[in-house]
Amino acid sequence: MENVKENNNKTIAEKREVREKEDKVSEELKLVIDGAKIECKLCTNPQGILKVNFDTPTTQDKLTATVVEKDMRSLIFMGNCLKSPNAAAPCVAVMQLGEWKDVGTLKVQDQFPLLKKSTIPCNYGGSTIEITDSGQKSEPAEIKTIAAPIPQEILVNGHFYNADGSFEGKANKTEYTGSVNDVYVCSGKETKNGTDGKPVEVFKDAQLLKEGDTNITHPDFCYIAYIVKHEAGKDDLKELKCIAYTSFNRSKNVKSTWKKLLSTGYSSVPSKILMNETLKDIKSKLTRQALIYVLQGKDDLTKGAEFWDGTDFLAWGNSETNPYNKLGQNKFDEYKFIEIPKDVYDDFLAANGTSSRYKDKGNHNEQTHQGDHEHITKKVKKPVLGKDGKQVKGKDGKPLFQEVNVPDRIKYPIPAADFKNQNYWTTGHFYYDTGVKTAKGISGTITAGKSIFWKLTATRLTNDTAVEK
Repeated sequence: MENVKENNNKTIAEKREVREKEDKVSEELKLVIDGAKIECKLCTNPQGILKVNFDTPTTQDKLTATVVEKDMRSLIFMGNCLKSPNAAAPCVAVMQLGEWKDVGTLKVQDQFPLLKKSTIPCNYGGSTIEITDSGQKSEPAEIKTIAAPIPQEILVNGHFYNADGSFEGKANKTEYTGSVNDVYVCSGKETKNGTDGKPVEVFKDAQLLKEGDTNITHPDFCYIAYIVKHEAGKDDLKELKCIAYTSFNRSKNVKSTWKKLLSTGYSSVPSKILMNETLKDIKSKLTRQALIYVLQGKDDLTKGAEFWDGTDFLAWGNSETNPYNKLGQNKFDEYKFIEIPKDVYDDFLAANGTSSRYKDKGNHNEQTHQGDHEHITKKVKKPVLGKDGKQVKGKDGKPLFQEVNVPDRIKYPIPAADFKNQNYWTTGHFYYDTGVKTAKGISGTITAGKSIFWKLTATRLTNDTAVEK
């Protein structure tokens, strides 16, 4: 009898263990809903709340959480990050979230749902944020929730722009977190009730913009925008993105800030100032859109380019005396080689027409200048001077003038002779060995507007095998 009882107890224990494992698995696979509890062990107040901000179908009458919930408006922690200097920075200000892992496979509103077992990394502190409670309850649906805590909206200071580059507004209140100089991208604004029941203005889906690990300041954002806008030609988003990404890449390579680099001779824009956030013209909005694109780390169209050139590169090549009375464009004197893939060259050439004109400074020597350019003059009236250097007067007593030809413009054919020379096209791509003793050459990666963008490279990126004719 004792053996039977012992066996029964053992069987019951085994069944209980199996059931507990099944319950645990079932719990881990529960859908996460608005109000779920989360935990970050590197926060001074590790317990947080997951707030669903996107419109999704409900589970237990609450919005279902999906992988799009991955910013400080969705993962709400009220403490400071232990990894920040002196643990003084609020988590909301430094949080850098990665992508959700171990998510569901059945899509909700075209997005994968979060499960109790899902986790997300915070790249700032190096922690893994876990979901400790899915938010689902087994209590009857009619349970009273009048006094239940409601996740609070995290209100932040800063300047807010929509993804299209339009300025939405700013916040600068002592009770909000963060600095008014922070920059956010948002999707409009709405009015909600604050914790005191009074209406507050909330910028929707706000995402903090950072340059690397540092919040970009609004003055820097506006300064960069002004220069990028004036470096570009027309209202061309592709060109603005390329200029923005190219200058950003260069700043990282030389270990500078973006703004500091553009304040140097790297950019030839004169009288550099801040672009007013309230400007609503198309080019201003497209410029901000391009900066947001870069700061969000989206696809680099330039493939790592660090410099760019315009029409002068095609017009002068290395065979034309330029308007400054020097031979060719400066890139031919600075880099080991210059290469341009055929498709990039064709786009560059098509964008720049058949000729280009520059102001004639009158500094060319007719005996030594080189190339196929043409000097165009214009007629102007000049005083007729006597031997004494004074202006001669006519019989009617009025000062005499004469028409003379003076330098006006230099017309350069496009392309310059170098680009027509088949010796530089033996592989099907343009390749020019400059003979300059330096470690790197440049390779054209893309064209936009009337510009070509250059990537620094120690070796050529195009095929070096000659094409059989």
